[in-house]
Amino acid sequence: MKILSVIVSGSSMLPTFAPGEVVHVNVSQLGVGVGVGDVALYRKYRTHLTLHRVIEIVEEGDELRYITKGDGNPTNDEYSVVGSELLGVVETSSGRGER
Repeated sequence: MKILSVIVSGSSMLPTFAPGEVVHVNVSQLGVGVGVGDVALYRKYRTHLTLHRVIEIVEEGDELRYITKGDGNPTNDEYSVVGSELLGVVETSSGRGER
C-alpha cells in the first residue's frame, strides 16, 4: 500500500478535517474502488489537489463520474470527477488541525 500524506489547507471539509490537519491517502490503486461516502483526493483541471467526499457515482457511457462535495459546503461541487482524476482515498488523519 502506498500512502501519501497531505496537509489540509482549506475549510471545505470542516468539521471532518480542519486546516493544518494531515490526512493519509491510499494512492496505491489510483482511484480504483472509490465508493460513495469515501473522502477522495483528486486533481481537477491540472491546477490543484482537492479533498472532498464522494456523494454519488453516475455512469455516463463507458465512464464513471464521481459527484463530490466538501462536508462543510452547502452544495455539491459544480463539476464531476472522472476516474483518471482520482488519486486516492483518505485512510486516516492526524486530527490536529485548527478547528
